[in-house]
Amino acid sequence: MADKRTTVDDIVGQLSSGMTIGIGGWGSRRKPMAIVRALCRSDLDDLTIVAYGGPDVGLLCASGKVRKVVCGFVTLDSIALDPHWRVARQHGRVEVMEVDEGMFFQGLQAAAWRVPFLPTRAGLGSDVLTINPDLRLVRSPYGADSPYVHDPVDADVELVAMPALHLDAALVHTNRADTAGNGQILGPDPFFDPLFLGAADLRFITTEHIVENGKLADEGPLSSVVIHRMLTDGVAETPGGAHFTANPPDYGRDEAFQKEYAASAADEKKCPDLEVNVLLEIREVTAKVKEGEKPDADTAAVNQARKAAMARIEKECAAASGNRCDVVTLYSGGRYDLYQYKKYTDVRLAFAPEEAIAAFGGDPDNFTYPRYDLDFSLFRAYENGRPVESKEYLHWSHTGVKDGELTFVSGNPGTTGRLMTMAQLEYSRDVSYPLLYAKLESMIKALEAYSAQSAENKRVAGDDMLSAQNSYKAYTGFLAGLRAEC
Repeated sequence: MADKRTTVDDIVGQLSSGMTIGIGGWGSRRKPMAIVRALCRSDLDDLTIVAYGGPDVGLLCASGKVRKVVCGFVTLDSIALDPHWRVARQHGRVEVMEVDEGMFFQGLQAAAWRVPFLPTRAGLGSDVLTINPDLRLVRSPYGADSPYVHDPVDADVELVAMPALHLDAALVHTNRADTAGNGQILGPDPFFDPLFLGAADLRFITTEHIVENGKLADEGPLSSVVIHRMLTDGVAETPGGAHFTANPPDYGRDEAFQKEYAASAADEKKCPDLEVNVLLEIREVTAKVKEGEKPDADTAAVNQARKAAMARIEKECAAASGNRCDVVTLYSGGRYDLYQYKKYTDVRLAFAPEEAIAAFGGDPDNFTYPRYDLDFSLFRAYENGRPVESKEYLHWSHTGVKDGELTFVSGNPGTTGRLMTMAQLEYSRDVSYPLLYAKLESMIKALEAYSAQSAENKRVAGDDMLSAQNSYKAYTGFLAGLRAEC
């Protein structure tokens, strides 16, 4: 028999964007969370997820991987509704086909049996048909006098024609498996994992432990081997692969972890003093800025005329476009460009690291060694109360920069001295920089003394201390460069 052992990364590598993926388990029980996390880290998106949903659905929705969800529910069991799922639905971020649990089962069964639909009474008398207007009703083709009709009433009843839920791929987690791909579930309920696998083109198992062929009987009764090797294409040994969901008898649900997971779905905090300006267009307007100048005007008059022209150009642009418009001076007035921005004022904090990792190495590493820290935050722009859906944006890379690869760093320098005259450089060297240097040195000593008084004082002074130490080291370098003999 073929050896079907593989890895989680190899499994994800066989999946692609746009796929319909079924995920086994039930609620917050025996979910293949190791693969779910790998999906979140991948470049895949536009997925349709089919599941008796739990944190698998919530996490994938929160990661922006999902276009549509087909489910009977999305619950954490001990927490009634997955909060990340709630946020995704309330903001309209995903399409949803929500059906009765029995209908969901029939959809998987139909796909596993390779039939287009199965009739069922599940869903009748509910709003399922209202919220899923594409579903159809059917009647039995057998009349009341047919020997195949047990109850004549059944001959005329309308039933829901539940369509087959065909899957491009299915992912399930088991307690044990062997190298051939047979899967063993030692918990009290296998749920519908074999049906997920039967309904899919690609079928993968993660498992707590892989045993040799023929050894599953040593782990539990043969009746617990509910997944036949003909239903699997690969099996990855992943101890703890269902965490934080329950996977008895190996481990129960990690309620403390699940509570933290649920709390992380809290609404993103608004940043009232922050705005995002997205550059839409750059257009040269040098001629328009200078067109009102008089040839014999002095420098002050020329400067005033240019400022008036810049203000007029900005006002006209803003009135015509509704965007922010700035005339930018380049090359000390040699060129003028009109920058047009789309402005977002509803900006919310999506991610910020803990200080210990954001400033790892502290002041001793700053400007001294390469910084190995997580020194960034992520903000999300909103428009009309919903996250902005931008067609053009920089995609996140999961592979990182390769050696020798052309790299651009976004942003602007805080200041630049490229255009300073020799007199200005001498003034900075002999007057302004030494004064600033002495001021920062005095400030650091005062903050150190204040911080030494109590832990609370140290916390209060923390931001000012980081800023002062950063500037102190920067001016140390400035002065060293200016004072160096060439």
